Amino acid sequence: MKNAGLAFAVTLAASLSAAQSVTAADVSPATRKYRDYRLVATEPSFGLAKVKAIIKAIKPKEQGDGELNATTDWAKMSTAEKFTYCMLHGEVSTQVCDVPPWVVGEENKIFGSLSASFSEQSWSDRQRAFLKAERREVVRLMRSTMSRSRRVGVNLKEAIAQLGLYELIPDLATAYRRDRKDHDILTVMLILMKDGKDIPFSKTITYRKLYGPDADFTSYIVSNRANQDLVLQRAKAYYQRRVG
Repeated sequence: MKNAGLAFAVTLAASLSAAQSVTAADVSPATRKYRDYRLVATEPSFGLAKVKAIIKAIKPKEQGDGELNATTDWAKMSTAEKFTYCMLHGEVSTQVCDVPPWVVGEENKIFGSLSASFSEQSWSDRQRAFLKAERREVVRLMRSTMSRSRRVGVNLKEAIAQLGLYELIPDLATAYRRDRKDHDILTVMLILMKDGKDIPFSKTITYRKLYGPDADFTSYIVSNRANQDLVLQRAKAYYQRRVG
């Protein structure tokens, strides 16, 4: 598959299929509540009503190895509206219907991987090309959205990780320190360091545990204060190395 989002979805599906032994009935109410919290999406405000109407009017059609759920109004949208559109809608159907596997005590873990935000959707080539070409503006709009909503929704976390937006590490740190509740924000930082091939991080015990040969989709480190602070410190150092 040419589309990186599709490749990610296939990898996700393979990981999930091997980890379905734990069900919602096996976990605590606190874990179920945390799952609901960490999978909430954040809606950008830029042209939101217009973009929602555009998405609602889309008529899917067959193309290649997936459904292309694309709008014909793409060229008519502003950059900010396209950003909102991409954060709310992936134009390619991946036909991945698995849900993230339940893990006992999720609320006390920092995972090495994110749960997919779009589930059965991923970005099309034109969406991905737009987000990469408009990186500086995407960072600005993402920062504004995070500040306004005071949340980093699952769709934003997935986008930041997939696009490698290390520029937002300080913003992620601010959001996390606000209540230290959504540990997936730390997961995004870990992914940014991993995908950015940060050499100091690659030599750590944390890296080997989360991304080594024995790691899988559910690999984690305990979310105690020491580990939280360690991830924040390493991400800050990585950010400083990137920006010079």
